[in-house]
Amino acid sequence: MQGSTVTKCCADYLILAAWAAELADRFDQLEQARRIRKVRGAWRRPALAGSAARLERALRESYWRLAREVVASLRGRSDDVASGRLGQQAEVTAAEREAAVEFFDLSEAEAAQLVDRDRLAAVLVLLALWRQRHGAIAAAVVEEVFDAERARALKQLGLGDLLTTGPTTVLRAALLVRYRADLDRLEVGLREGTARAAGIETIVREAGSVGEAAALLRRLFDEEGFRVTLFSESLVWSAALDGYRAGAVEGNQELARLGLPLRRWVWVGPQDKATCSNCAAWDEREVEATSLNELVSPQDWCLAGRSCRHRWVLVR
Repeated sequence: MQGSTVTKCCADYLILAAWAAELADRFDQLEQARRIRKVRGAWRRPALAGSAARLERALRESYWRLAREVVASLRGRSDDVASGRLGQQAEVTAAEREAAVEFFDLSEAEAAQLVDRDRLAAVLVLLALWRQRHGAIAAAVVEEVFDAERARALKQLGLGDLLTTGPTTVLRAALLVRYRADLDRLEVGLREGTARAAGIETIVREAGSVGEAAALLRRLFDEEGFRVTLFSESLVWSAALDGYRAGAVEGNQELARLGLPLRRWVWVGPQDKATCSNCAAWDEREVEATSLNELVSPQDWCLAGRSCRHRWVLVR
């Protein structure tokens, strides 16, 4: 009797542990959803919301194209696969497997096929090609939004077209470097895995069948997809802020060269309990921007970094 009681307690404990793990996973997904509520930065401004949405669509298409390319590579036949190389069995539910088989349009024969470990090198090449494609899409949007906001600042100063000078060159290059680092982190997460899901290397090395690999890849890309959304908004918002700063500084430098009165900008944004001390200290502060050091980047000055809700506005 005592043994059966212990067995029942152990079984109840395992059920409770599984439930707790599932609940923690749900809370993690809710936290991700909270982080990407479209109420900040580029999504709040009609002039930028379209660019952010177009970029997100293009990057998501590229992102899921990579997932399909990886599965397409794994589903190919190979005569050197031996049953002795199954490796560690992946934990995939029947529902996940069925959903992945349908999503990636696999036949049951293809789903049951053993994973060819030798395909890892080819899969990593696909990841590198995706990284290049993703970066090219992002760089094009950076240039488009940056130039549009620079032109808007110059138009406000009544200068129209003005040849690019140092501020534009410096800010555009710094912006691209910053977001290449973001792409590097996303690439590493997809390749090596994150706290939320196993990475491509682990999946190819340990999944027993193509069906299991497809399910794990679907899980990985679902879990990490929120990064694409955050990246799209942040990239567009940063490009807009820096483009406007470049135009403002270059415009005032041109006014100074022409002997005309310089214009002034003010730091504006919410002043509430979420406002950091740096932004609170600059509330309604006016500056005469003749250099980038005077017209600082909100995202660099704010303690919240890219989540800063402030920006520069021309006042007089």
